[in-house]
Amino acid sequence: MATPNELDRATLTALVEEGHIDTVVMAFPDLFGRLVGKRTTGRFFLEHVADHGTENCDYLIACDIANNPVAGYRFASYDQGYGDMLALADWSAAWVVPWVEKTALVICDLSDVETGQSIREAPRSILRAQIDAAKALGFRPMMGSEIEFFLFDTSYANAHTADYRDLRPAGDWVQDYHVLQTTRDEPIIGAIRRGL
Repeated sequence: MATPNELDRATLTALVEEGHIDTVVMAFPDLFGRLVGKRTTGRFFLEHVADHGTENCDYLIACDIANNPVAGYRFASYDQGYGDMLALADWSAAWVVPWVEKTALVICDLSDVETGQSIREAPRSILRAQIDAAKALGFRPMMGSEIEFFLFDTSYANAHTADYRDLRPAGDWVQDYHVLQTTRDEPIIGAIRRGL
């Protein structure tokens, strides 16, 4: 079922041309599931990126959580020199980003710049291989997500300075399923819910 924020290529093109979208984020998950990639103007995206993708350094899927390159990878290392990967749009995974004005997000698959072959170490490639293996065994993979998080009254900068310790929770006690207590957080929770 499509959501109101989902995009196909024709719709994104129209939104850019009409001035409703001025930034397109081309992103892919790193090894920790965080989205990394590049932002382009909508016009540049349509003219240069939509068909050809965008190049990104292969160290992006060979880093630790602090984004420091990690030794030991065959496909990316200081020893062989870091190269580029091509991030190509997956048009089944494109959305208007409700929390950033005039912005669209397009999830990408990674390919070798020279051969065009899929980067098998990329998280999306690994997941695709696992799904294919499960299907080959007669399984039908299914998933569902449950959004759970902790909300704090601490800024990102202060949390970092405190080494993410002793953060002040937004609520005075655990509030899951508590409709009345979570009402005070509704401006944030509502924005998240409406953006899904």
